[in-house]
Amino acid sequence: MKPKTMILMVVAIVCGLGASYMTSRLLAERDSSPQTVEAPPEPEKVKILVAKANLDHGAAIKNPSEMFMEKTFLKDDAPKDGLLDSKVLKGKFLKRGLRKGDHVSIDDLMDERTSILARLPDGYQAYGIQVDPQSSASGWACQPGAKVNLLWTSKGGTADQSFTQILFEDVLVLAADIHTQSPEGKAMPASIVTVALTTEDTLKLKTAQNFGAISLTLRKFGDRTEPASTKYIAKNLYNNSSDGPRNNKHGGSKSNPNDLDVDPLGPVPQVVQGGKKDETPAPKKYFHVVNFRQGDKSWRQVIEVDAHGNPLENDVQGEQLTPPPALEAAPPAQPQGPNPAKKD
Repeated sequence: MKPKTMILMVVAIVCGLGASYMTSRLLAERDSSPQTVEAPPEPEKVKILVAKANLDHGAAIKNPSEMFMEKTFLKDDAPKDGLLDSKVLKGKFLKRGLRKGDHVSIDDLMDERTSILARLPDGYQAYGIQVDPQSSASGWACQPGAKVNLLWTSKGGTADQSFTQILFEDVLVLAADIHTQSPEGKAMPASIVTVALTTEDTLKLKTAQNFGAISLTLRKFGDRTEPASTKYIAKNLYNNSSDGPRNNKHGGSKSNPNDLDVDPLGPVPQVVQGGKKDETPAPKKYFHVVNFRQGDKSWRQVIEVDAHGNPLENDVQGEQLTPPPALEAAPPAQPQGPNPAKKD
């Protein structure tokens, strides 16, 4: 073999051994180096507003930070309707009660324009009064936000027992039927007017409704004028008492020069001899006393009769166990029909 060929073979063997050595070294270094594993991405989180404590229905949210706090949720587990911004809560009212830890949504909120709860003063309750156009100033006294006086009219058995009085003054109107907003410059006729009253006043009004009728009078905004009288008794219409105005065809008072000397609702005067006025005498009444006995029980009934002694229909005064007062005896009964012709 030629020397040149031998040299080339030796060089090739040396290069092969060197390449094999270097390859083995690189593989060994790779196996000994630590392997880095990429961590999975962290799940996304969100912060939702939840109640700090139990909150009542209708609660006013004046300072959201005092009533709500942020709670962290995984985005996939967070309530879909939960609120993130506390600014949305300020000045609102709760439509429903919340327990501690409950989230709040936009559907849980209401403002002053959507509920009378926002307009109820502390310590007051909403109470509905049935009205008609006559008892509500043609609907002007039904406007939400208006101030009204509540009048109570009670009709008793006599003029002394019949009266009208101001039951409550300066009462806030909350709603007319289901409407809490009034059209500007327009009346709101309604069948039910909801007003704000204290618990005690609510009880008084309910009792008054059982004994009379309630009507509303509209007050001017800001008017604080005290009424001259809060009660007017029906007898004042008859006797021109100083407790109230006279009721005559002019509708004036005693100081009005146009007032009549005679109250048209009073007794009708009659002119008699001497030119003096005298009231018409009351017609005579006749009564018949009937005694009844049933076993050990006895009673009397007083029956009114006419001038001929005939009983008046359905005019029985009622049972009396004690002797009745002295009554004028009725004349003997006479037959009904025309009188027989007198003979000459």
